[in-house]
Amino acid sequence: MEKNTNRPTILIDSSSLAHRVKHTLKDIGTEFEDTGVVFGFLMKILEISKKFNTNRFIFAFDSDRNKYLRKKIYSGYKVKPLNNLSEEDIRLNETCYKQLNILGKEVLPKIGFQNIYRKRGYEADDIIANIVKNNSNHDFIIHSNDEDLYQLLDYARIYKANKTVYTKLNFIEDYGIHPKVWWKVKAIAGCKSDKIPGVDNIGEKTAIKYLKKNCTDLAKVKIEKEFDNIKLYAKLTKLPLKGMKPIYLKYGEVLDLGSFIDVCQRFNFNSFMDNGQLEVWTAYLELNNKVYTECPF
Repeated sequence: MEKNTNRPTILIDSSSLAHRVKHTLKDIGTEFEDTGVVFGFLMKILEISKKFNTNRFIFAFDSDRNKYLRKKIYSGYKVKPLNNLSEEDIRLNETCYKQLNILGKEVLPKIGFQNIYRKRGYEADDIIANIVKNNSNHDFIIHSNDEDLYQLLDYARIYKANKTVYTKLNFIEDYGIHPKVWWKVKAIAGCKSDKIPGVDNIGEKTAIKYLKKNCTDLAKVKIEKEFDNIKLYAKLTKLPLKGMKPIYLKYGEVLDLGSFIDVCQRFNFNSFMDNGQLEVWTAYLELNNKVYTECPF
């Protein structure tokens, strides 16, 4: 491929992607280890590379869930439900976390990717928000299904798991507000997945009406009575978490063909090398060719 200065830069919500593929590819592996998450993760990289004609990738990983800094702000943040998981779910979670570590520490660096980030106490969302806000001159595309990231649509597009691209204009059409206030909606309405309660019996539609100053008087009174709690929840919903140091991207990475082959052999990913597939990987990721980037200074 020819070098193209206009190619997008893809930010992968790595932890989210791994948990999406852990069920569908759970049977891939050897007698010694499970490898389905690593396989599915790499396949997604190739899919995105083909779709957007790019080999510019950034990988954001969640830190240890028990060390999230948001838990110091609100102890109920992402508290796990008390219901017991099945033995199969426990096994899948364990192998998923193990393979995530292998991806971040072994596989991706070995291939040559340099922009791999995990920050103690922070989540992938924080890393992604930090990067898009602190690195200019990039056409950023975020691969994630996390709606919290809608607040970043001023800085990036979002490529969803259903293979659709979501833009700022799409958001405004859907919600009738600017994406930069989305974190306020989440603070008022709450977030089930993050266990942020919000205002009791106030949903996203009512929260949006309040911000647009056209909700009912009853809803207005109810929301404004909870201002102190809403301010607390807003510390959780706004990205990145306050106090995070800026992340600046690394440039000049070289993706190596020999190292990619080593990875395929290490995990028995023969299908990546058979029937002309290695040529596909080489072409789209430009293996052994220097990645063109412009230094921002």
